[in-house]
Amino acid sequence: MAFNKIQSVETPKFYLNTAFSRARKEEKKYRNNLKKVGKAKRTVMVEKHRFNYVQDYFKNAFHKLVSSFPSTDQLSEFYSELLSTYIEIGTLKKSLSTISWAASKVDELARMYSKKLGQDMPYSEVLKVRKSFYGRVSSVINRLEKHLLYLKEARRVIVAFPVVKDNLFTVCITGFPNAGKSTLLSRLTSAKPAIGSYAFTTKQLNLGYSSFNSRKVQFIDCPGTLARPEKMNYIERQAYLAVKYLASIVVFVYDLTGEYSLREQDALLRKMEGFDKKIVFYVSKTDILSKEALTEFIGSRKENFIFSADLLVEEIKRGLASWA
Repeated sequence: MAFNKIQSVETPKFYLNTAFSRARKEEKKYRNNLKKVGKAKRTVMVEKHRFNYVQDYFKNAFHKLVSSFPSTDQLSEFYSELLSTYIEIGTLKKSLSTISWAASKVDELARMYSKKLGQDMPYSEVLKVRKSFYGRVSSVINRLEKHLLYLKEARRVIVAFPVVKDNLFTVCITGFPNAGKSTLLSRLTSAKPAIGSYAFTTKQLNLGYSSFNSRKVQFIDCPGTLARPEKMNYIERQAYLAVKYLASIVVFVYDLTGEYSLREQDALLRKMEGFDKKIVFYVSKTDILSKEALTEFIGSRKENFIFSADLLVEEIKRGLASWA
């Protein structure tokens, strides 16, 4: 879903200035094509053309704006909950509906004021009609200020959403910060995530893709701890929802060398188990672990652990083969 295609949202003043200035330029072009028409008739025809241009500008500009926003009724569960976490969907719908109403109102005003222009109307009267038309249009557009401000903020939030594919077999890589999730993603896919030696290197959902047995698999490196639903930041919330709605398999990364204790990592694992997803257990950084530490860890556990990316790939292939 390409959220970056949402149109920029401007102020009422911007839309009015653009409509009126372009209408003035368009009027000059149109007037040059009417040199053989009588002056009085030409004046009225030019003014009607001006009204039509303003009418068309708002119809087109606001249609593009409204239609560029995602239809909330057609969003997947992941995007629907993500959107509702940060935006009041009812207010979003109302604002979009009000923008559409304004375009229709300008259309109605243009037709109404065009009828007020008589063939033999003096130029001074034509100017009065134009002034009245512009005043009514300005009143309608200025009433949109709070709705445009809301849409501007909504756009800022939405364009930052990750672009995920809802219909792919998806592997969510979870674990504590600096556990080696991004490194693992880079081994499993062609993705080049930022990798650092400090916690919270990942500032977004890192996505990568691979194909196994001619079938595409989506990998998501989920940042943050995901162990604090009431205190999740923006990116952690995305990761939480990715596991909840997108994960076909969850790879839980244990780090026996990091700053987080096994007790803390086990607590996070219990959170992952609450999603009722298949979990694969991966131990990272085994190249710097002593054999004694690794043996002690394995001996105290009932889970089946994987220690290499190659073995993890085989486990993913088995899951993919049984995925509907």
